[in-house]
Amino acid sequence: MNIAIIGSNGRMGQVLCSKLCEKFDIIKIDKTVPIEEAKDAEILVDFSTGENSAKTAIWCEKNNKKLIIGATGQSKSDMRKILRASECVPIVTAGNFSVGVARLKKALNEIVKEDIQSVSIIEKHHKNKKRIS
Repeated sequence: MNIAIIGSNGRMGQVLCSKLCEKFDIIKIDKTVPIEEAKDAEILVDFSTGENSAKTAIWCEKNNKKLIIGATGQSKSDMRKILRASECVPIVTAGNFSVGVARLKKALNEIVKEDIQSVSIIEKHHKNKKRIS
C-alpha cells in the first residue's frame, strides 16, 4: 500500500514516516515536493498546517483519494472546505493522535459512571501546537 505523508518533515510527519516505512511504501510530501507526487498513494495523511490541510482535502476530492488529517489550526473557512470535500471522499480529522488522550477518553468514560462531585483536567501542549479556531 502506498501512503503519502503530507508534512513529512514536521515533528509528526517524521515519526509517521519512520514507523510506517517498515510496512508500507511511503511518499514524502513537504514544502519542496508538490502534492501531485502523491498521485499513486491510496491514502494521504496530512500533518502539515491547517490551511494546507484544506488544500489537501480539495486535491483528494479531485483525485478520489482517502485522507486522514492530523494537522491543527484550521480556520472556519478551511473546515468548510474539508467538510465539503468529505461529502465526496472519506476524510477523518483528529486534532490529537496522542496515546495519552486515547487513554484519558477511556478513563473519563469510567469516571462518569461514578458519583464524583468534582473533576479538574489540565491540557498542556508544546509551545508550537496550533489551535483549531
